[in-house]
Amino acid sequence: MVGLGLLGAPGAAAGAQSESSAVAVTHSEKAPGGLEAWWTPERIRRALAHPADLPDASASVAGGQPRPDGAPQSVLAADAVGPKAGSGEISASAAVSRSQRVKYSSAWPNVVTGKLLYAGGACSAAVIVSNNKNTVWTAGHCVYDRKNKRFRKNFAFLPAYKNGQRPWGLWEYVRAYVPQEYIDSGDVRWSDLGAIVLRRHRTYGNIQDKIGAYGYRFGGGPNYSNVQAAGYPYAGYNRPDRDFAAGEYMMYCRGNTTDASRFNPRDNRLRMACDMGRGASGGPQVIGIASNPQIVGANSHRNVSTSGAYRDLSLYSSEHTTLAKAVINTAGR
Repeated sequence: MVGLGLLGAPGAAAGAQSESSAVAVTHSEKAPGGLEAWWTPERIRRALAHPADLPDASASVAGGQPRPDGAPQSVLAADAVGPKAGSGEISASAAVSRSQRVKYSSAWPNVVTGKLLYAGGACSAAVIVSNNKNTVWTAGHCVYDRKNKRFRKNFAFLPAYKNGQRPWGLWEYVRAYVPQEYIDSGDVRWSDLGAIVLRRHRTYGNIQDKIGAYGYRFGGGPNYSNVQAAGYPYAGYNRPDRDFAAGEYMMYCRGNTTDASRFNPRDNRLRMACDMGRGASGGPQVIGIASNPQIVGANSHRNVSTSGAYRDLSLYSSEHTTLAKAVINTAGR
């Protein structure tokens, strides 16, 4: 697969086990504090230099796999939770398909988006409301390496990362979750999503209490207005790489999402006009950004040519329905 997608990196297959028929989990092999020590400046530098590539949309959409759920869909939703202290800033600007830098990445609600590191690579992710108050949402290919058939390893989250600065430090993970369907088939229509449960920080406590968390709305369909997609892209469609400063800055697009294949009832992926490419994998697609921000998708894949170039402006998310609900209900408890 090519495009904004799977990064080859070592993983921990031995730690994987099925927590339910729909969700698989891996556990950290490090004791508290061990991951923070493991993530030396050199390892962070190497991970940041290898952003995840989004899978090619055509590679796994062409098949005729049945949906893992039925219709109609019920909606599972939760409201956003702001930080217990601190101010917010968000601009309600017009549609943005040519991604721009987030001006105030440490202000609510931007602060809950950050870099997701794993051994050998990097994605994007965002804090999502959960009962454990320590969960981040991302893409399945950021959690599980299908090429090497194993979970990625040594996840760490850097909220509001900006040009080498880590204003809220490094958060260790304890567990990582991905749909079993993604492990089995890699079908991006409904399974390229995942969650990471973080360890309570020794200084800041629960991440949701300290910096807040996006809510979510799963099962509401693919058509949303005024959606904001965010992440840390290193490249983009029809645009020089230098515009993205090697993924050192949070960037965003804003616009409407539509049904990626409105004549195919098996394909309800979200599609929006956005030029972000590799490195933006796993970043949140959010509605209600200026009021009650809720995740409705995660940056998953693009259409990619045989040369590896992005073919158009469309950025896709897997539909967030039954499998998204299973992951958040399992990981977030």
